[in-house]
Amino acid sequence: MIEAEFHAIWQSPEGDWVNITPKQDEEQTILFAHTPKRPYDGKRVDNVRLALRDDTIIHHFIQISELINKALQDGREFEYGFITVPEAKMKPLMEAKRFLLGALKAGYRDHDTCCCKSSIKYKRCCGKEIQKYISESVR
Repeated sequence: MIEAEFHAIWQSPEGDWVNITPKQDEEQTILFAHTPKRPYDGKRVDNVRLALRDDTIIHHFIQISELINKALQDGREFEYGFITVPEAKMKPLMEAKRFLLGALKAGYRDHDTCCCKSSIKYKRCCGKEIQKYISESVR
């Protein structure tokens, strides 16, 4: 999977562009592409994610990430960029994302036995539950 993220940047007095957005998922490498045609307008910009292979775990990660962004867009805005989202809505999304990210980092594929350590393939184990949750969330 490859992911493009809208970052906050700062231009130094020497003219260098410096990425000031904190890394959230322990990224090791970030390719920075300056895009002056897309200035920040104060609204959250979702990442662009593309699966580099056809794998259910990757597709689920992308769908859960999109649902998290939607929940944040629908959340209540406060001062200084703070957004509140009901815990009952956000907690299962964050747990699913953490689970899927762990599976991806560990190298699991959808045809492997599930990363929950059952003897069942992901598609028929946790993958089935996550797909059900995604389907119910997009209605």
